[in-house]
Amino acid sequence: MTVSTANLDTHADDVLRCPDRAYITSTTLVGHSYGAMVIAAASDRASGRVTRLATVENSNMSIKDE
Repeated sequence: MTVSTANLDTHADDVLRCPDRAYITSTTLVGHSYGAMVIAAASDRASGRVTRLATVENSNMSIKDE
């Protein structure tokens, strides 16, 4: 698979591969921006293994070095 052929399905499968490899049966997925669509798609195909979805929005906060 190349970057040019990766799509939402590819990313959702990649997200689910992590808990599968660690034998995690109940997890919370967190996503931001496009990642929110990825976790929603992953949850749809997770067979009840995803207990929560959390989406993170942009804020206008910035970090200043002083």
